[in-house]
Amino acid sequence: MPLHYARLDALRRVVLTADGEVTVDEWRAAVERQIAEGCWPYGLLYDARQRSNVHSTEEVRRIIDEVSSLIGQYGPRGPVAFVAAQPAAYGMARMYGILATDVPFTYEAFQDVDAAGRWLDEQLRRGGPS
Repeated sequence: MPLHYARLDALRRVVLTADGEVTVDEWRAAVERQIAEGCWPYGLLYDARQRSNVHSTEEVRRIIDEVSSLIGQYGPRGPVAFVAAQPAAYGMARMYGILATDVPFTYEAFQDVDAAGRWLDEQLRRGGPS
């Protein structure tokens, strides 16, 4: 599976690390695991620097709809930091943030994994809207 899952309870964080092509179904499986393990309110660091594909606008919209539905079912989602190195992936990650403006969770796109981690720590420390 090109999407690796790591649960870091001490940091209240789940890290998804992409390696190669990642499908929407693989993303969904990781989110279902996060919910099953009681980690939905944890911060999520999605490290897509080694991901070889970029989701289409249609796929991004489908993901946003699913996240919105999951928030309705399971309550507030923890903050999400998406890290992308390639310009197209970073652009799509930023578009996701724009399209998800009406979904009640905190999201930010990054090009640097350390900056993303610091941002997640700050979001969780503040306990702000998620």
